[in-house]
Amino acid sequence: MHNNIAKIARLSDCPDALKSVESIFFESSSVQSFESEEARKAFKAKWLDYYTQNAPEDVLLAMSEKGEVMGYLSACFNSKAAKPLYDLLHFYGAFDEDYEDYPAHLHINVSGDFRSAGVGAVLIKEFLDLCRQKGAKGAHLITGPHARNIRFYERNGFLPVSIRTGRLLMGQKL
Repeated sequence: MHNNIAKIARLSDCPDALKSVESIFFESSSVQSFESEEARKAFKAKWLDYYTQNAPEDVLLAMSEKGEVMGYLSACFNSKAAKPLYDLLHFYGAFDEDYEDYPAHLHINVSGDFRSAGVGAVLIKEFLDLCRQKGAKGAHLITGPHARNIRFYERNGFLPVSIRTGRLLMGQKL
């Protein structure tokens, strides 16, 4: 695997990068069918567009040697300041007290063609390095309490912190 990490905001010469991110997003999603194109767009707006539209500098891409997007990580380095997310995601505010110790958060997806090749680990390492540079004292992610991705996150240093509203917050202190 080639460890080339780019930021989506700096890929003006690669207009297909966002399309690749969207494709990986839907490929990796737990929801695979939508009742309408409007429902599909609303789903993407809720889970992806906040990051690509409001914080493109915080969307990291793992690029192959051929220039393919292998995976992406969207991030927020100050969860308490991301007020639109409180409205978009019904569970976001339930973890408000955890954001003091784990202010940064991430979402990560890797194309099926590149899973189990270390792409996700490289993206997480880059994200955690950026968290340290920005002075974040911890990072978190939110998943299901029985999700199969828990082992992946544990291998990358995240530990269970709290369960609320049927969701698990995993954190890593930096």
